[in-house]
Amino acid sequence: MNDLILHPGYSALLQEIETLKSEIVSVQAQMDLAENVEIPMLKAKYNEFFGELEMVLVEKYYLVRLLKRELELIQAELNKGATPDFDAIAVIIEAEANEYQAVLDSKAAEMQTLSQTKFTPMPPKEHAEIKRVYQKIVKALHPDLNAGATKEDQECLQQAVEAFAEGDFATLDAIAAILEFRGKFQTPAPSGTLEELETKRAKLFDTLSKLAQKLKDIRSRFPFDCKELLASPEKIKAKAKQMEADIANFEVIASDYKNRLEQLQGRSHE
Repeated sequence: MNDLILHPGYSALLQEIETLKSEIVSVQAQMDLAENVEIPMLKAKYNEFFGELEMVLVEKYYLVRLLKRELELIQAELNKGATPDFDAIAVIIEAEANEYQAVLDSKAAEMQTLSQTKFTPMPPKEHAEIKRVYQKIVKALHPDLNAGATKEDQECLQQAVEAFAEGDFATLDAIAAILEFRGKFQTPAPSGTLEELETKRAKLFDTLSKLAQKLKDIRSRFPFDCKELLASPEKIKAKAKQMEADIANFEVIASDYKNRLEQLQGRSHE
């Protein structure tokens, strides 16, 4: 009986597919950690140093916008030679003020939540173990790596994501034990024709590229772009000083707008 002779690139292709799967799992774990742990932690730290100042700054900003809007509405009527309808203008300003207040209320609620957020650093050895178990679960359940993933698999994966974010090793270990019992970790090696494997490799590469780009995007914006700032007492002090200056500047602008409003209102009654 003749031995089966594989295409020279077949074994290499199988290995590449497994490597891509491992890389996808690694990037997915980094993304889950960034979204569920690092972002809340950095936001809480930012809020600790700048939350109150930022709240005042936003309030002043919205006040200036409302005063400017009122000025524009009155001036538009005066430019037409008409007497401004102050009651109608007040209705417009009140509606916009309510929209701004809703944003401020939401921000205040977020600040309250962040001020109560506590993080307990995990020892490196324990973190490495929980990461290993988590990646094993992701590889067994992630729909991009398992064409036959069920709704139950996705729900189980979500439980694992939450446990990983909370550093709950006991829950992750229990999930891993259940998956082991169900034979989820005994995934067969990829098989198929050379063309089918090349298609699978291309799909996995595309998935990896998209995940890597998403992770890069996450790490390029707030609050990751504040990591260097939050690590420097001098930069923290400088930013706080700049925010105080911005608040003072808005107060000057608001005072000027109020004076102009009084003048316009006076003109309209002449």
